[in-house]
Amino acid sequence: MRKIRIMQSLLAILIIFCFYGLAFSGGGGPDPTPFCQPPLPDPDSGRFIRGEFTAAVDKIGSGDDAHYNVHAVLKMGSQTHLFSFAASKGAESICSFDSQALKAALAFHPCRLGIGSAFGLSGMPVIASLTIEDTDFCSPTSNINAMIRGEVLLRVVPSP
Repeated sequence: MRKIRIMQSLLAILIIFCFYGLAFSGGGGPDPTPFCQPPLPDPDSGRFIRGEFTAAVDKIGSGDDAHYNVHAVLKMGSQTHLFSFAASKGAESICSFDSQALKAALAFHPCRLGIGSAFGLSGMPVIASLTIEDTDFCSPTSNINAMIRGEVLLRVVPSP
C-alpha cells in the first residue's frame, strides 16, 4: 500500500513540474525567424520570385479575430510553391485597399513564411512590387464576399 502512495506522489510531482515548466517557460523555444524585424532592406539586389495572389475576408472570424485569408502561387524558374496565411484585417474593408496599402499590410509575411528558404535562397524576402489586378463582390452595402486578385514580385535580398 505504501509503494502505491509513493508512486502516486511522485507521479503528481512530475506532472506539476511539467505543467508549471510549460506555463513559465515563455511558450517554447526561440522565435524561428528573429531576423524578420523592421526595418526591411530595400529590394535592390537578389533573386526575383514572381507570383499571383488572392485575398478574401474569412467569414468565420469576427470582431478582434477577423482577418483575411491570403493564398499565393509563387514561381522561380521551374520551382512553384503555394503559400497560404491569415493577415490581420484591421479597420479597413478589403475593397478599400490600394496596392501600396496592401503591400504595407503584408510586408513581413514573406519573411515569416520562409519563402526564401522554400526556394533554396538565403536572405530576406521583400515585396518589390504588388499590384491589384481585380476586385470582386465589392459593394457599398456589404463586402462579406469581397475578394481581390493580383500579382506580386518578391526579391530575396542577400544578408550583408
